[in-house]
Amino acid sequence: MLQEAGINIKIQKQKFSTEQFGGFKDALEREKLYIGIIITALDLSPDVKQRIYDIQQDKIYIFAHILLQDLLMGEIKVKGFEFACGDISLQIFRELSKSIE
Repeated sequence: MLQEAGINIKIQKQKFSTEQFGGFKDALEREKLYIGIIITALDLSPDVKQRIYDIQQDKIYIFAHILLQDLLMGEIKVKGFEFACGDISLQIFRELSKSIE
């Protein structure tokens, strides 16, 4: 089944925090989206990993975490779903290129 997803990209020197995750989840709820993709330069904090695990037990939300380095190398392995647009790395680069022009 094809569904839309929200994407959150954070390029910071610290791990993705519970506050950032809470804000992202709130934004998904407002938009009535149930799939969240988090792209970060660093790993998720242990609290966020646990929170995602707990939330996904209800089988309402699906969250995927992709490290920026994996995205740049085109090595995206997200367990449980695939991207309808194909290679998400290429899609993100195309969209970024458009916004830079």
